[in-house]
Amino acid sequence: MSPRRKPRAGDDDSPESSASQSVTPPVDTAATAEDARERSVGAGRAPVEAQTFEAAFAELQRVVEQLETGGLDLERTVRLFDRGTALAQGCEQLVEDAELRITRLTAETASPLSDA
Repeated sequence: MSPRRKPRAGDDDSPESSASQSVTPPVDTAATAEDARERSVGAGRAPVEAQTFEAAFAELQRVVEQLETGGLDLERTVRLFDRGTALAQGCEQLVEDAELRITRLTAETASPLSDA
């Protein structure tokens, strides 16, 4: 007779087998929804300077909405605040650049004859 082998994890009929199989934990839908919203803010996270004013401003609005809604953990709040600050500064810079271009264009197009 051959000695009886000891059951190992992974054997189908061993009690250890069922204990070692992974069980899917319940899904926290609130956290999942928060993660999805956070990913939607800055999806791809393009650098602010690479975005148009409209895109950066739209993202900034989503960030502000999330921060005002609340219910986020501290780390997410800080990340969103940091992104919002960068977006606000980027939008401000884009507006300043546009104003400068307009000023230059108006100065270039002003002719001495138009003053007469």
